Amino acid sequence: MKRAIEILVPLDFSPCSENALEFAIRLAEKMNANIQVLNVPSWDSRGGTDNPALAKLVVDELIENSRKRCSASILKCFCYTSRCGI
Repeated sequence: MKRAIEILVPLDFSPCSENALEFAIRLAEKMNANIQVLNVPSWDSRGGTDNPALAKLVVDELIENSRKRCSASILKCFCYTSRCGI
């Protein structure tokens, strides 16, 4: 049985990481591989709080913003590599 190929792409929304995502999309298409995108939202001074409820809200917001940015980057890179007209 053939093992599935997984490509892990760390994404920090820099031009370099978006280029890596474009490359991974092309490579995955040629190798019939799956892509996993990893983004770790940064916890900056906005999140410093002793209030657990407030900390959860801040973390939830960071995660949601990261999810939206990842989706936008993936769509942009996928459309660029496949030359779709979006």
